[in-house]
Amino acid sequence: MFKVYAQIKNPVLNQVSPAAGGSTFALQLAAIWRTSIVIGGLLLIMYLLWGAIAWITAGGDKARVEQARNQLTHAVVGFAILAGTVALVTFVGSALHIDFLQTLQFDLPPVGQ
Repeated sequence: MFKVYAQIKNPVLNQVSPAAGGSTFALQLAAIWRTSIVIGGLLLIMYLLWGAIAWITAGGDKARVEQARNQLTHAVVGFAILAGTVALVTFVGSALHIDFLQTLQFDLPPVGQ
């Protein structure tokens, strides 16, 4: 018995290509990470301002000053965690030469353009 293998080409579907696979997932994950860093930074600024206003309006009340101090401390700890994740992802990406992590870099336009 002879086996025959044939390939059929449809001219209408000539330009269809398979899905990108892992690269699409990497780009989506990078976009989610970037968005979470931006949202975290905005929340950090709001929390710092809220703590500073609470400190100013405490009026010498020790309990309110302590609460505002704790709020500012938590904001600084949040900033350290946020900066740590950026540093960790950058380090892992450069150390392991993982192309997925290279898409996580922030590109800022030059001043004056």
